[in-house]
Amino acid sequence: MTNNGFISKDVVIANIMKYTSLVFVISSLLATKCSGQINRPPEFAKGGDMDKFSLKEDTPVGTSVYTLRARDPENTRVHYYISGDSLTAERDTGVVKLIRPLDREVESSVEVIISITDESVAGLQPNTISIRREILILDQNDNPPKFQNAPYSFSLDETTPPGSIIYKDIIVTDSDIGANSEMKLSCLNELTPAACQKFEIRSVAIGAGRIRGEIVLTEAVDYEEQTTYTMSIEAEDLAEFGKLKSTTSILINVNDVQDQPPVFQNAPFTATVLENSAKGTSVLNLVVRDGDAGDPRELMLMIENDDNGYFRLGDISQDDRKVFTTTLETNNPIDREDEEILGNGGLYMFRIKAIELVDGLPVGESSLSNVTIVVGDVNDQAPLFNEREFNVTISEDIGTNTPLPGLNLVVTDMDVGDNAKFELVLEDILNSEGMFAVFPSVAIGRTPVIIRVISANELDYEKPDKRLFIFKVRTIQEGFSSDSAVVTVALTDANDNAPVFQNDQYTLHVPENVAPGTSVFTLPAQDNDSGAFGKVTYSLKGFGSDKFEVIPDTGEIIVSDCGQITCLDYEAQKSYSLTYEAQDGGGRVTAVNLFMEVTDTNDNAPQFAKDIYTHEVLENTEKILPQLFIKATDSDGPSQGNGKVTYSIMSSELSDPTAIIINPESGEVSLTRPLKHSETPAGTGLLNIIIRATDHGEPPLSSTAKLVLKVKKENDGAPEFSNLPYRVSVKENAKGGTSVLRVVATDPDGPDSEISYFIHSGAKDNFVLDQKSGLIAVASGADLDRDVYGLDYNIIVHAVDAGNPVQQTATATVSISVEDVNNKPPKFTEDSYVKYISESASIGDEVLTVIATDPDEGAKLRFSIVEPIVARDKTGSVVTSSAYNYKNAFRIDGTTGKIIVNQPLEYNSASVVILTVEAVDLNAVDITFGRQQKTSVEVTIYIRAHGEMNPVFSPPWTQAHPAIEITVPEETLIGSTLLTLSAWDPLTHAVVNHFEKISGSDPDNYVSVSPVSGVVALNRRLDFEALPSKHISFKVKAIIGESKNQRSSEASVIINVQDINDNSPVFSQNSYTTSISESAEFPQSILTVLASDKDSQDGFGTIRYSISGDGSDVFDIDETSGTISIRENATLDRERQAAYNLQITATDNPKGLANQRRTSIIVVIKILDENDNAPKFNQEIYTAVIPENVPTDFSIVTVKATDVDSGANGEVTYKLQEDDENHPVNFFAVDSETGVVSVIRALSGKGRSDPYTVIIEARDKGNPPLSSICPLLVVIGDISTNDGVPQFIRPTAGEVAYIHENVTVGTQVFQVVAFDPDNSNTANGKVAYKLLDDESSEDSDYEFVIDAATGVITTQAPLDRERKENYTMIVVAHDFGFPPQEAHRVLRIFVLDVDDSEPQFQRPLKSQPIEIVLKEEEPIGTIAGVLKAVDNDTGVNSVIDYYILNGNEDDVFSIRRSSNNEGELMVQKRIDREKVDKFTLTIKVSKPSEPVTEFGEPYNYQDLSQTQVTILVEDIDDNPPTFENSNYVLGARGNTDVDTELITLHAFDPDVSSSPMMYSIKNMAFIRPSTDENVDLDVFHINSETGIISNNEPLGRYVGGHFDITVEARSSPDARFVAHANIKIYILQDRDLLKFVFYKRPNEVREIIPDFEKALKEAVAQPISLNIYDTNFYARNDGSLDFESTSSCFQLLENDVIIDPKKVMKILNKAKSPSVRELYSNYSLVAIESCASIREAYRMLWSEIVVLFIAALMAFVAFILCILICTMYSNYKKKLKRMSYFHSVYLTENGGHPPILSPAEQQRIYEWQEMNAPLADAASFRSYPTLR
Repeated sequence: MTNNGFISKDVVIANIMKYTSLVFVISSLLATKCSGQINRPPEFAKGGDMDKFSLKEDTPVGTSVYTLRARDPENTRVHYYISGDSLTAERDTGVVKLIRPLDREVESSVEVIISITDESVAGLQPNTISIRREILILDQNDNPPKFQNAPYSFSLDETTPPGSIIYKDIIVTDSDIGANSEMKLSCLNELTPAACQKFEIRSVAIGAGRIRGEIVLTEAVDYEEQTTYTMSIEAEDLAEFGKLKSTTSILINVNDVQDQPPVFQNAPFTATVLENSAKGTSVLNLVVRDGDAGDPRELMLMIENDDNGYFRLGDISQDDRKVFTTTLETNNPIDREDEEILGNGGLYMFRIKAIELVDGLPVGESSLSNVTIVVGDVNDQAPLFNEREFNVTISEDIGTNTPLPGLNLVVTDMDVGDNAKFELVLEDILNSEGMFAVFPSVAIGRTPVIIRVISANELDYEKPDKRLFIFKVRTIQEGFSSDSAVVTVALTDANDNAPVFQNDQYTLHVPENVAPGTSVFTLPAQDNDSGAFGKVTYSLKGFGSDKFEVIPDTGEIIVSDCGQITCLDYEAQKSYSLTYEAQDGGGRVTAVNLFMEVTDTNDNAPQFAKDIYTHEVLENTEKILPQLFIKATDSDGPSQGNGKVTYSIMSSELSDPTAIIINPESGEVSLTRPLKHSETPAGTGLLNIIIRATDHGEPPLSSTAKLVLKVKKENDGAPEFSNLPYRVSVKENAKGGTSVLRVVATDPDGPDSEISYFIHSGAKDNFVLDQKSGLIAVASGADLDRDVYGLDYNIIVHAVDAGNPVQQTATATVSISVEDVNNKPPKFTEDSYVKYISESASIGDEVLTVIATDPDEGAKLRFSIVEPIVARDKTGSVVTSSAYNYKNAFRIDGTTGKIIVNQPLEYNSASVVILTVEAVDLNAVDITFGRQQKTSVEVTIYIRAHGEMNPVFSPPWTQAHPAIEITVPEETLIGSTLLTLSAWDPLTHAVVNHFEKISGSDPDNYVSVSPVSGVVALNRRLDFEALPSKHISFKVKAIIGESKNQRSSEASVIINVQDINDNSPVFSQNSYTTSISESAEFPQSILTVLASDKDSQDGFGTIRYSISGDGSDVFDIDETSGTISIRENATLDRERQAAYNLQITATDNPKGLANQRRTSIIVVIKILDENDNAPKFNQEIYTAVIPENVPTDFSIVTVKATDVDSGANGEVTYKLQEDDENHPVNFFAVDSETGVVSVIRALSGKGRSDPYTVIIEARDKGNPPLSSICPLLVVIGDISTNDGVPQFIRPTAGEVAYIHENVTVGTQVFQVVAFDPDNSNTANGKVAYKLLDDESSEDSDYEFVIDAATGVITTQAPLDRERKENYTMIVVAHDFGFPPQEAHRVLRIFVLDVDDSEPQFQRPLKSQPIEIVLKEEEPIGTIAGVLKAVDNDTGVNSVIDYYILNGNEDDVFSIRRSSNNEGELMVQKRIDREKVDKFTLTIKVSKPSEPVTEFGEPYNYQDLSQTQVTILVEDIDDNPPTFENSNYVLGARGNTDVDTELITLHAFDPDVSSSPMMYSIKNMAFIRPSTDENVDLDVFHINSETGIISNNEPLGRYVGGHFDITVEARSSPDARFVAHANIKIYILQDRDLLKFVFYKRPNEVREIIPDFEKALKEAVAQPISLNIYDTNFYARNDGSLDFESTSSCFQLLENDVIIDPKKVMKILNKAKSPSVRELYSNYSLVAIESCASIREAYRMLWSEIVVLFIAALMAFVAFILCILICTMYSNYKKKLKRMSYFHSVYLTENGGHPPILSPAEQQRIYEWQEMNAPLADAASFRSYPTLR
């Protein structure tokens, strides 16, 4: 554009910029195109984009829930962003955290936009990628069920049938989903048991998270029983974990329905009315109401069955509850002599009826109640006996208080009540004074009289004048005798005397040679009875009774005939213990002990141990070696020489019999002179000698034995070794084949060349022996290392001759000592040494001493410092300058290994010096061959800087140890001076007066330091218990000079805080309350109190306990443990004291009484009740009188008992006990709660004057319950003629009879005896017997029959106890009156056993073994199980013995018979399931008389006396876990990715019941030898379940060091069951590793790695281990992959130490080891290379050359453009000056400014920025950076 012919300046500039930009854009595009440089967008990593991600709604806010992962192709950093208000992402790491609570019930998902942005590359803009994700919110069980419209209530009629659904309006909802929303309803039985019994609630699902509850009636309800029910119900969800519940209550009302008749409230009615009472006399009150209390009706009352009109009803009234009341009155006079009343015993009975009125009419339900009126009487009849005289016969052995048998004595008074009451007394006529008593002494009405014998011990038939007794029985009424009867008692003889011996025991002596049939002794007994009762017979029993017999009538004892000359043998049995019995004619037996002592006779000759003795003796020797003894024994006793034997030679084949003699006492055979082989008969070398042995009995007896002596020639024998003993030494490095020693033996009877030599033992395969020459040599391949096989060998060598037929052998021991050879290198005791030293150390100062040891004897070590010697300066750089000779800084003592400063040290020149110290064995054998035995170690010496011009603190501070340590007691006053620092100037010796506490060294500001005086004062309270390390420390600086020229020294001040007793004991609780049973006794422990003291436990914190206060005399406390227990001899009684308040005092510092502190608390001990008091009745005896015609349910008396115990122990219940005759318990009943005794059966015919005794038991509800009894005497009045019921004398209640199963038919079993109280001369009093025949009963007793007249029961069929062991029959005794009366009595007959059955197990033939589960480690003596076998016999015949037949080889179990005849299998040895988990035993049973003697037989299933038992041992957690290895060594690369699995640890617990194995890291330490750095020890973590160890962070900064990690494995909460493993992880670079190259694919290599590791160890023959770190395709040097080969980086370790890669290459050099070469071949191992990748030299690509060319071209074009622009600009300025005039004129004329761009046009310039911005919503921009 032009302006008035001129070119505009803006246009020119714009054109220039346009062309310039065009050139640059084109150049840039070309450069980019040619170089291939573009900025590609980032990408999400797989699994890092939150795809299908979900969150639990209960995730805590702030939790890291996800980690976004993405990568940029250009490897620039990626930044992460996430939209929304729920989650946030960390910009650099991508960790996503929750920032607000979640609730699935409000929102089920969260939608977010995730963005990732890379960084700019080569000026290109960053790229942003955004994705949208929907995150599901997972439901958690956080909403309990909710009842809708609660609470609930409804009503139902009491007639509603059970099973009806009575309510359906219960709705329950749960806002959760799934299983968390499923619910069930239940009734809370513990809260509302009555409702839960009557009603049931059912759950009906009506939708997701919604159920309906339906209530069903399960039992009928009764308004009269209960009018309302409260039902508590619970709704519980069915979540798997964390179930939630809700409860509510339902009120259920029961509606009353008219279904109950009227109720008489005070029925039954009984009253007494005197005869002829006036009309209108009030008798009793009647109260009645309707049974339906909810809606009662009107009632009508009337009298029924009052046929004589004796009574009427008075006025009837009612109250507002419609309860009706009236009075019963007399209407006509009553006559007791009325036949009806007299027949009922003076009772008149009728009924009252109540009828409900419906609409005024008596048509409703009705009730009847009995009314019994007792009519009074007057006394007008005297008591009379039924006969005048009675005769009775009794036996003299009748028992005390026994009634006279057969005496039917009855007294009758026709009156009733007190009018019929009279007394009975006895009057002596002959011998009866004090002998008899009458019962009852007071009687009423008609009474059977019993006469009892009260002095039975005075009855003696043997006194003729005391065989007859006569007395009179009189009745006394109102003081006058009215009637009498005479009773005559005759006495008969009884067997009341047993036979009597003069002594309790007898001892008889019988010679052993006595002949059979010889009389030994006569032993009689005396019996005072007469007749047959006094006849005595005798018998013998016991051990040895077969050896003797007794004549039964005379008592003469004789020796039994055994079929031999003598039957007794002193040597076999010296004495017999017998039982001698005497039995009289009545069966009474007396026994005494009879001891038969057998006296000895000399009837046994001596017995030689052998019949023929043989021995060898060498000719021309005077001794027999070994010594020869002839032995004979004599079994006779002390009286016959006591076994003493004398020896003598009876004959000899020697011509000189004195050459061989025998010692007469010892039996030793010896020579008096040497023997010759030629002296033997026929030159055989054998001599026969007869030896005689004679005993010392009377007469003496003797026996003989032959001795055969073999006389050997001098040269006849086994080989003999020469030159003994053999001792030799050999060097430990002797080669195979080295001769050691030659053994030589000679044969006295054969050629020596035929001797063979053998090694028997002791050579340990290191020596061999030539069989012919006897040369011992070192074996080929022998290892004589003294440290492995020991210093000495004792070799047993045999020399064997060629004798025929028997070869003889000689034995010798060759002792070989192994001489030490100095062939092992020395070894330093430490792997490396580190020492710090000040640079001010003087020459000659000792630095440290290295120590090396050599296992060889005579080793002489020489130490020296050798290359390499390395030094580093204070920057860590290696010192290379020669200005300071650091190599001579130290020297070493060659003998002691002491390193000494050799020259002044310079910290600035060398701050670290690393020496190599070598130890050489100068006496090593290899030195002569030019090879040294040596070892080396690295010594690192750190030199610390020091300025000698710096201040010096006072001692104990030193430059080497710049520390000051003091001790201060705790609780020192704040502001106190702790110490005063002092220092001096080493140049001027002036005192330093400038001190400063170094900032940060005292972070808690415990002390202040005076800057001038150096006084250290306390600023804060010192509390020993609050200080974790029990000391405080800080650093202080002493300063000299001004700030520009200061000199200073530092000191570390350590203040140790000393504990004082400033804390009182503190109990773990403010008070204690416990309870204990009152039955507890010493030494039972009750409670342990625990107090702690914050002071140190060395003295001040030691606590002792004491007891005082209430109960200190009853309880005691252990002063150390605080355990409270019951004192010895103390007793607890809750009824005396129910609680104790003990004061327990804890006292500290028990040794310092003046400085003790104490604390007391109260311990409340409540005494729990034990049931130790039985109920006690209020009266000792209760009595009652009733007529026999009272109605049932008639109440006669109320008993009452109380119990002082509490709770259930004090609640009393009542019941009746079975007691005496007539079973009164069948007539009466007692209310178990109230104690009311009432009639439960009609009593007609049960009337008598003798009272019935009812035993009432009061029992409490304790466990176990206690009880007491009290008698109730009930007299039933007799009102009928034949009212006497027969009464049994035999059998008594509960009596049983016995009979053997093998008796013959017709045998008498039992005799039943009964009597009738009525007159025995009438039909009413005659008694007959029968058996109640019930054919429908299972126990129909047809095996027995009873005689109707005598009552004798006999058998009528054979009896078999195994078929039926007892019979129960009902015996009936009846009279012949009308109506007849009868009584019943149960008689049980037991069939006695005969031993005719074998024990056996009740099992099928092929039954499975009995399984018993037994926990391991059960204590010895534990009963593992109980076995039950059966023997159909009874009593002693059924006793069973149990045996373990097999399966118990280790005697782990034993079996015994229990008290109930069962086999108790017991543990008698320790059981360990990890060793044996199952035992199978065979158990056999037998009778004790037939014990099992053979064991080990296999199980026979057909033998029912055997059974098998399988005992399964149940595991308990009793073993700690164990790791596969206790030490692990591995390496990890410095570039290992975070969370890489480094190693998986495996620990095993042999217990199957143990908990899952849990792993944890217990300790972690990082060690880098070159530094002293502290690192965060959270570098690794372990998966607690799998044992996988992974890294938490990159490991690059730890390269060069290693981690020591202790891992714990726990399989149980018990702290004992843990295992530990040590893991050493080296952090390595790839250059520290080597790699195997296999010609196999990675998957194939992974399979062979375990076998390869084993083969590698065998190939190198060294104790090494292999760590392999990866297995990948092999990468060539150019970076390409070889898909047919695999590389695996590895390390070798020896003794858990990493082997240097160079040494590894030597070990695995296949050229030098055939075994390694074979390893290469077997596993396709191609090569071993360095693991670090090798990069080739960089080669420039053609595209890069083009880019460089274009760049040069652009630079050239830019230069030309710059020149052009400068030229154009210069021309422009010239033109501008010329046009300035015209330009100003233009501006004035137009009156404005030059045109400029509008704001809108300016904005368009930047629109490209908006267009390149990432697409995101508003929420995204909150976390997205502004690109503008």
